[in-house]
Amino acid sequence: MKKLLLLATTIILLSAQTTQEFIEKNAIRVQNELPAKIYKIIKPYRVIILGELHGTNEGPELIYKLSQLIHSKKEKVAVGLEMSETFQKTIDTFFQTNNFEQLKQSIPFNYPTKFQDGRSSTAIALLIKKAALKEIPIICYDPEDWNNRDIGMAKNITKVFQAKKLDKIILLAGNAHALLEKSTQQKSKPMANALFSSKFSIFSQKDILSIHMRSYNTKAWVMLTEIPKIHHFSPIGTVYSKYIPWDMYFLHEPHNSKKYNATFFWRNITASPPLNWKK
Repeated sequence: MKKLLLLATTIILLSAQTTQEFIEKNAIRVQNELPAKIYKIIKPYRVIILGELHGTNEGPELIYKLSQLIHSKKEKVAVGLEMSETFQKTIDTFFQTNNFEQLKQSIPFNYPTKFQDGRSSTAIALLIKKAALKEIPIICYDPEDWNNRDIGMAKNITKVFQAKKLDKIILLAGNAHALLEKSTQQKSKPMANALFSSKFSIFSQKDILSIHMRSYNTKAWVMLTEIPKIHHFSPIGTVYSKYIPWDMYFLHEPHNSKKYNATFFWRNITASPPLNWKK
């Protein structure tokens, strides 16, 4: 797990960049609500993935806003979380009872702190709560068997998409899983790639929008040490942070077909500790 998180952190901080000219011409400023322009861009896609660094507030909040935007357009949408498929029953029960205290005391939110890797954060719990109020389904797609894990993820997502007859599914995933093409550091194809390149695929690459979560200043609850904690990553100056003064923007990058074909940039990303964390 630590090696995977280190790979994800490296990818998010050092991945290839788009040119200054392209960013200045095409970036869409975001303040509170998502602009209508963003829906026009995402409308053709059936699978939207946000490649994140686990343990932040901004990733889950964006997933909720995207799902709400699509839901408001009368499209049938679900949200997929990188949580074990064994947790699905708990999610389904919460949608029926709306008992947040019961959810709080369930696996994985009640795991001891040393096992909390950011995927069961307060922000994730609030995403589930808000999605339930809007009746936007939550899907736990991480397979119980981690042999060929990313292939298992892609299979679970594909099955749910077909079974629920969805128009779109929005996935929150570690950024290593969101790569459209396998990196030299990966032994097998990442989930995003497997969704369109496997024998069971119902999607083409043109159906997949993989958004890279980028920032200048980042704090996140991640498992990079023996005991997970809030890590502060030193500010990284890139073309994404240098040439646009905005605190937040969206950028469609269809020319980047090998890694991520979009960016969502935040000037500052903040940490979201586990739901039951006590200092």
